[in-house]
Amino acid sequence: MYNYNIGNITNVDELFKALGTPHGVEPLESTPFLHVWQDRDESKEFFRQVREYFNKENGYIANILEIGGHVGGHAVMLSTLIKDFGYMVVIEPELHKLFLRNIVKEVIRPKELIHLPFMSEDLECINIVADFVERRGLFQLIVADGAHSVVGVKADFLNYWPMLSSPGVFMIHDIGYFEVREAWEFIKNAGDYQTITIELYREREEQKGLETTCNGVGLIFKSG
Repeated sequence: MYNYNIGNITNVDELFKALGTPHGVEPLESTPFLHVWQDRDESKEFFRQVREYFNKENGYIANILEIGGHVGGHAVMLSTLIKDFGYMVVIEPELHKLFLRNIVKEVIRPKELIHLPFMSEDLECINIVADFVERRGLFQLIVADGAHSVVGVKADFLNYWPMLSSPGVFMIHDIGYFEVREAWEFIKNAGDYQTITIELYREREEQKGLETTCNGVGLIFKSG
């Protein structure tokens, strides 16, 4: 029933289409569909920026850390950025989301996925991820979409930034949410690094006279 075949798809629009809710399946938490909880236009720009950056740096993505995997759709999209010998670590504490350990693993093969059922700030989780890094190398891309509090976002950045390679990209999602925005404003001004803010969803909503408190992407580039 859940026959997700992404093959060698790298186009973001095609990935969204391939990972939509299967026909006849209601989008419930108990239903393992690989919906992508991201704004499509922002995802396209995020992927473009990441690919352009690594091309410029003559680098590539072997390993990815995703903090907050939800139902796994974004993990599948992110896996298209990884070389076939690479791996993903996905931190997602909700154990009922078992698709991170079965459906997603099958979809992204031969790339490897490791699901850690922890809160990202748990010391055990941090130590496990650090052990992966020691044995298998730094991450080239870290995506933070878990905690949405000022303290939580800052903690994820401080705990996992040292595990990012150079060149590398650290992405913070939902900077449109007021607490995440506060953390983002602090982080982007706290170090000597290049940052990019992508808020295409907010711009679209404002053109309609609407306010929004979600979506938005902050990118931090680790170079040199």
